Amino acid sequence: MEPETRQGVLSPADRRRRNRTEMTGAILEAAQQIMREHGVAALNLNEVARRVGVKTPSLYEYFPGKAGLYDALFRLGIERFAEHMEHVLSQGGDPWQQIGAAIEGYMSFA
Repeated sequence: MEPETRQGVLSPADRRRRNRTEMTGAILEAAQQIMREHGVAALNLNEVARRVGVKTPSLYEYFPGKAGLYDALFRLGIERFAEHMEHVLSQGGDPWQQIGAAIEGYMSFA
């Protein structure tokens, strides 16, 4: 839940945090789309910036460079894979089915 003041309006600092979080998410999503469409090697900051509607130098406000963007994408992938594994393991059932689901999840992540 977002922090609010007594009047129900975000403070400037909370608004900046929310906007930063939203823009970071949009950048990561655009980068993922590019890599799904054209492969990992096709990722470039100019295209990411175009897709999120900013100038390329603005991306450096969110990531230190292309390597930083790759790091954030990898971290996001690991988090999603961990969530998938938690879900698979919480289902119980046949261990071989769990192993198969885990391998399938890993291959999707990879």
